[in-house]
Amino acid sequence: MDSQRTCGWCGTTSVQATDTNCTNCGGPLPAFPRSAQLEAGLVRAERPPDPPRELPSGYPLRVLFTRNVYVIIGVVFVPLSVPFALGFGAAAVVDLGFLFGVLGGLAFGVIGVALGVKGLRRARSKLDALRNGVAADGMVLGVSMDTSQSINGRHPWRIEYVFDGPSGPVEGAAESWDRLAGQLEHGEPVWVVYVRSDPARNAIWPPVR
Repeated sequence: MDSQRTCGWCGTTSVQATDTNCTNCGGPLPAFPRSAQLEAGLVRAERPPDPPRELPSGYPLRVLFTRNVYVIIGVVFVPLSVPFALGFGAAAVVDLGFLFGVLGGLAFGVIGVALGVKGLRRARSKLDALRNGVAADGMVLGVSMDTSQSINGRHPWRIEYVFDGPSGPVEGAAESWDRLAGQLEHGEPVWVVYVRSDPARNAIWPPVR
């Protein structure tokens, strides 16, 4: 049975089943799914420490920018909006066509900004929960493949979960590119951290990758 897990903080793959923390960044590792557990494995990671928490070095930057798909797409779309607008405008034959051509090109910029803002909001919400959220018992509801996203022909897993919030059950979702995430089953326990004043700002602890 494969003993590899991917660190959600830095992306390092751990090959020691007994490791509870990443050998590279020191962050806590996610537990094995039940179907992939070894005798030395854990059902879930240890309870999160009390907030505020110091996150492993480099992790916030990765969440905000370098591994943020929405921000990456936004960064690509915004610079392309100007040459696209000029190109569409130059190709237009009539004045009205020129206007629509320019607007069509600039639409790339609008889409890019919207995606970038969405990505940054999601990233900040996740980081806020990981740094300042209180710990709660959670449970996996199900795992499915998110075909709306793709990198090099691969799709991420969407992990849906529920946890005990201050006023009752709250549902959340996380994204993971780790193949082990696809083996998570309904009912598996997970730790969730959430912002007490806004439970919608929540994240699985430790994060998945």
